[in-house]
Amino acid sequence: MAVHLRSRRTKSETDKLLTSTLDDIVRQKDPALKSAVELLATGQVSGALDVLQQQGRVKEIPNQEERVRAIAKSYVESPVNTLTFHRTMLPATN
Repeated sequence: MAVHLRSRRTKSETDKLLTSTLDDIVRQKDPALKSAVELLATGQVSGALDVLQQQGRVKEIPNQEERVRAIAKSYVESPVNTLTFHRTMLPATN
């Protein structure tokens, strides 16, 4: 037994629906940081991280315990300015 659901909108109504996108980044006032955020907004994560690293905004802490302590300390000092990324390395398998 098949169940068919119908939309309450006609095709002509659906064709008339407007969509919008948010293209302006307004929160970041620092032009250097804004450039990285613009890259992130377009899915260019690697490029954004490169920009942030060139600006000295990336701190890599290999030891997990030290990393967690540093994140907690940074967050307590300035919750608004704390951004963290956690990358887990997985072993390659064949």
